[in-house]
Amino acid sequence: MPLTVEGLRVVQEASADKPIVDGVSFHLQDRSLTLLIGATGSGKTTLLRAISGLVELAEGKVCYDDKPLWIKPGKADRTQLLRQAISFQFPEHQLFANSIAKEFAYSLKPYRLDRKERLLRSEAAMCDVNLSNVSLNGSPFALSGGQKRRLAVATALSTRTPWLLLDEPSAGMDGRSLHQLKEHMCQWKQAHSIVMATHDWETFLPIADRVLLIANGRLLADLQPDALLEQPELLQQAGVGCPASLRVTHALQQVGIVSSSKLYAPEELAESILHAHANAGSGLSAASATDASWSSGECADLHTYHSDETSSEPSDNSSDNQVQRKWVYRQLAGLKWLMYTTLSFVILFMNGWWGAGIAMLLACGSFMLLTKQDVRQGIRLSRPLLYFILIAGTISGLRWTSGDWTSIFDLQEAMLTVRRMSRFFAITLIGFVFTLSTSTAEMKRGLERALRWGERVLPIEMISLAAALILRFVPLIVNEAQRFSVITAARGKKLVKQGKVRLRDVHVFVIPLLLSLFQMVEDFITAMEIKGHRPKGERK
Repeated sequence: MPLTVEGLRVVQEASADKPIVDGVSFHLQDRSLTLLIGATGSGKTTLLRAISGLVELAEGKVCYDDKPLWIKPGKADRTQLLRQAISFQFPEHQLFANSIAKEFAYSLKPYRLDRKERLLRSEAAMCDVNLSNVSLNGSPFALSGGQKRRLAVATALSTRTPWLLLDEPSAGMDGRSLHQLKEHMCQWKQAHSIVMATHDWETFLPIADRVLLIANGRLLADLQPDALLEQPELLQQAGVGCPASLRVTHALQQVGIVSSSKLYAPEELAESILHAHANAGSGLSAASATDASWSSGECADLHTYHSDETSSEPSDNSSDNQVQRKWVYRQLAGLKWLMYTTLSFVILFMNGWWGAGIAMLLACGSFMLLTKQDVRQGIRLSRPLLYFILIAGTISGLRWTSGDWTSIFDLQEAMLTVRRMSRFFAITLIGFVFTLSTSTAEMKRGLERALRWGERVLPIEMISLAAALILRFVPLIVNEAQRFSVITAARGKKLVKQGKVRLRDVHVFVIPLLLSLFQMVEDFITAMEIKGHRPKGERK
């Protein structure tokens, strides 16, 4: 079952002229391992999501076995979705059930298998990831971090789909775990076709069949592993650098100690050096040593690359982006704090519908100060809050008196709730404008300067940091919610729009989201303690 990608183009939500992936075409045969290599931000994850049906295409097509993945714009073929399974970065974060068996049941539900077959596949997948000694009735949250990751991959393996799409499955693994995963890959590709995005490509290159090299959202090279090793300059162009083992191999090849540029194991290189030394009698000649030094230096140059070339998305500090930015981005954070505080007080003291109307005009007008990309981001962030206000207003209007069914909804009370909450909604929208146009560090420094007059009696640094983080908190929740909505759709093969979650899947979505937020809070507290920010009673 081959995979064909032709002219694939994926754009950012905000702008069609800034593609994340652009003009990518390739053809992959089944029963193979393909490595997707590229620097951070090069578009690897977006490409994987595009060929799995989780990201809509601006142009191009994706076909499994010559059948298109997308029936029409915005709607993927469910049959094709069932032919592939994707595992995301840090897959342990996608677990939600109170038993391991239920984790498998959710992933296998779209395939409509009977109970016996589900159990058979679950047990086989657990063996495939060395978890055969773990009971299916146990809780996934009782497992270690590494076991959770293997369990999450096992749920994808249990589907027995022709294609496995793995996004950084080796992230955070130690050397032993990497070796075990490599052994698993050799087994898995006997039954699956695998496309794996990874930064540990040096480990998996010896067992790979193809390499797709991605740079700035474009396909830089599509070649065999041996051909990549013969052209290390491609690694420099992709921004991933030349690994130390390859630099050593090139140096030894230059002086004739090794005959090819493959990735040798340390033991093989040591044996080759001893063999060459024994044959030479007195060691390497001076000329050979000079050549080796030159070759090593040449490869070292290949290893050098700039971090600002590793992202396909322009940074806020790029010159092109600065030209497009409006005046609000160039204002001092202290001035923005003053404007935000003033507008918030004005809005809070407005009464009646006229006050709510003016507040919303101020909020919507402030969005015009942002770039188009940030306007789209702000609208996306504010949409859940708008839904919350409408739901809260509806609930507040519900009335029921025992024995009286003539009046079950009080429209006036519902509208009063909406009016009151709309002022806070307007303040939040203006806060989005503030956060989208200002970095957290700038917000913190700006408030510190503004409150400098009270530094003797107030914990200025903590106040400023807390205020900046609170303004960032809602966007953080929304962004995490978007991420887990994609995971929910992928595991359940749901035909829903990106960023949406069906009511019946709330339990799948909410638990991982809350766990992720709790982990973020815990990491933040730890970071603050490391920096010395502790309550006075705990300070020595």
